[in-house]
Parts: sequence; structure tokens; C-alpha cells
Amino acid sequence: MKKFMCLVVTGIFTFTTIGFATTSSDLEKKLQNSNNNIKNTQNEIKKVENQKKSLLEEIEDLDNEINGIQTEINTLQGQINSLNGEISAKEKEIADAEKKMKDENELLQKRILVMYENGNNMYWQMLLSSKNVIDFLERYELINQMIEADKNLVTDLTAKVEKIGVEKQELENDKLVVEAAKKQETENKNKLATSRSKKDDKMKELEQDAKELQKRLDREKAESDKIEQELRNLSSTSTVVYDNSAFIWPLPATSHKITCDYGYRTHPVTGVKKSFHTGIDIGNAPTGTNIYASKSGKVIKAGWNTAYGNMIIIDHGKGISTLYGHASKLLVKVGDTVKQGQIIAKVGSTGYSTGPHLHFEFRENGTAVNPGKYIKYK
Repeated sequence: MKKFMCLVVTGIFTFTTIGFATTSSDLEKKLQNSNNNIKNTQNEIKKVENQKKSLLEEIEDLDNEINGIQTEINTLQGQINSLNGEISAKEKEIADAEKKMKDENELLQKRILVMYENGNNMYWQMLLSSKNVIDFLERYELINQMIEADKNLVTDLTAKVEKIGVEKQELENDKLVVEAAKKQETENKNKLATSRSKKDDKMKELEQDAKELQKRLDREKAESDKIEQELRNLSSTSTVVYDNSAFIWPLPATSHKITCDYGYRTHPVTGVKKSFHTGIDIGNAPTGTNIYASKSGKVIKAGWNTAYGNMIIIDHGKGISTLYGHASKLLVKVGDTVKQGQIIAKVGSTGYSTGPHLHFEFRENGTAVNPGKYIKYK
């Protein structure tokens, strides 16, 4: 951020360039009252803008939380899909194992049935039909292997079914856990969405308040313009003779930094874009720096203004005047005749200002004009 902002809320006021306090005191008083009203309204606008900024930050935080939760939900959903795939695979394994067990169990039942019907004679017949001792031993071993194989088959199939059953239960438990987490995250997301909806509603209220305040400010500005137009009409009483000498820089040569130029800019109070800035802001000027009269003339205003703070307007004749704003101290008064280069005030940061600088304007019959028409500053 630049050290000096576009500091003056200009475009709100149109100041007279000609007219004396002794002939316009009532109007000056009305103008000051109007300016006070404007200041109060602008302060309310600032408050609303700060509230809006705070809410925007809260809404941004909520958006980040919602995005984080959505990411977690997506991750959990991926885990659920993976677990569902594993469960399906395990279920297929169980189905295959149960089918195999069924087939083998049927075979075992048939063999058991035969053994039951024949008692132990089947094994004895196999042994007694042996051709020799070696054949007897081989048949005996075969019978033992058959019996052991049957036992192992039952044991293996039983263990496998139990194992798959346990795994399936574990996967089901995992799925329940993930589903519970997903439900909780969804509830959190809904809660955040509700909060954001409330914030959005509040934002709409603040925006509506800001519009109403802006309308109020516009009405007060119109009243101010009306009063200032009356002051401008008093310019016909000016007796200042314009000389053809060139205008000089109103600050020391070391203070030549333009922090805000003449023309349209974003309004520093309302945030309205294309707000017109009626002068130039000159920075690199610490508080107390001398402010010089840019040309000889007569002081037609010297005092406090809501926006410009301590302000001086000098009438140079032919309807041309210069304005010096935000001074910390004024060294001349209304009615004083000043010479070009005379110290008339000290740089400050009064009025609508966030740092020491000089707001410098040129006006023709009360209307602000580009300073570049009268003085080279770029």
C-alpha cells in the first residue's frame, strides 16, 4: 500500500472562489451544518463498509471450511467405494468356497454313507484283498490318507469360511464407520451452509443500508451544492486584480510526489468507483512543512472544513482560485492579501486524511479544473 492514499473525499463539495465572510456568514454557517451532516453520514458509511469487510472475511473462511469438508467427504467416499469393492470380492470368495464345500461335502456324505452301510468291512475288504505284504501296506497307507484328507478337507473349509466371515464383518464395520463419518461431515457442511446463508442475508441488509446512506449523502451533497452555488454568486463582488505571473509550486522542491492525481478514482469512503478527485495530493511532505501561496491574491476562506480539514482558498482574480487542504496550522485569515511565495499554512493531516500531505486545487468560477492547466507537475 502506498504511504499516502487518495486522501480527500472530493467531488462532495464545490467551494466558492469569491465572496467574503462578512457578506456570507449565514451561508457559511448553513454550509458548515450541511458538511457536519455529510461527515456523520460518511462515518456511518465507513462503519457499514467495515462490517461488510468483516463479513466477507468470515464468509471466505466458511467457504474454505466447506471446501475442506467436501474434500474429506470425497476421500471418504473413495474409501467407501474401495471397501465395497473388497466386500464384493470377499463375498464372491465366500460364495465360491461355500459351493466348493458343498460339492466336497456331498462327496464326503456319499463316502460316509457307503462306510456306514458297509461298516468297517469296506476297509477290511480293501486290506484283505491285498496281493502281498507290500500291497497291504500301501492300501493301509492309502486308507489312512483318505481318512486324513477327509478330516483336513472339513477343517480347511470350515476355517476358510470362518476367516472370510470375519473379514466380511470387519469390512462391514469399516463401512459403518465411514458412513457415520460421512454423515457427520454432511451435517457439518449443512451447518456451514446455513451459517453462510445467514451471512449472505446480513450482507444484503448491510448493502441495503449502504444504499440508503448513499442516498442520504447524495441529498446532503445536493443541499451543499445549492448553498455553495449561492456563495459562488457572490463572486461578482471580487475586487482582486489578476496578474499574469506563473503559478509556483506550493511546497518545497523536495515535496513533489503526487500520491493521487486529478480525475476519476475509487472513492476512499464509499468505495464507489469513478469518484471524481478535484485536485492533486502532494506527498513527501512531513507535518509542519511550509505551504506557499501559489500566486498573489486575497484569502476568501480560511478555516475548518469537514473533508479538507484546515483549508485556505485564495482568490487570484478573473474567477481563478486555489485551494489548500489538510493543513496542520493556518497562518492567514479571511480578508488577508497574500503575496506569491508567502507561507500561508503548514502541512498536516486534518479532515479526511490518513497521512500528512497537501491537497491542492485550481478552480475557475468555483468549478475544479485540472491543475495541469496552470502548473506543471508531471
